[in-house]
Amino acid sequence: MADGIGSWRDSGREAKFWIFNSTASLPVLLFLVNISWNTFGIVVLTIAALTILDYYGMKPKVFVRFMRSSLAGRVKRPRPWWL
Repeated sequence: MADGIGSWRDSGREAKFWIFNSTASLPVLLFLVNISWNTFGIVVLTIAALTILDYYGMKPKVFVRFMRSSLAGRVKRPRPWWL
């Protein structure tokens, strides 16, 4: 294993098929089950969004956390809003 193919260091990387990451497989499966222009559009938009996130170095989980913290704002209340 001198060339680095199949190294244990690659176990933390996300699985990819060519340039698309593995999280795009669910919309593609949905498209194969229900072939229509609507599901094709969903697949194209999903793959485009995941490719853009991958370009900026974010995973979908990290992006959801980023959006949640952006929507919550800078001030965190020490007590619930209903008290």
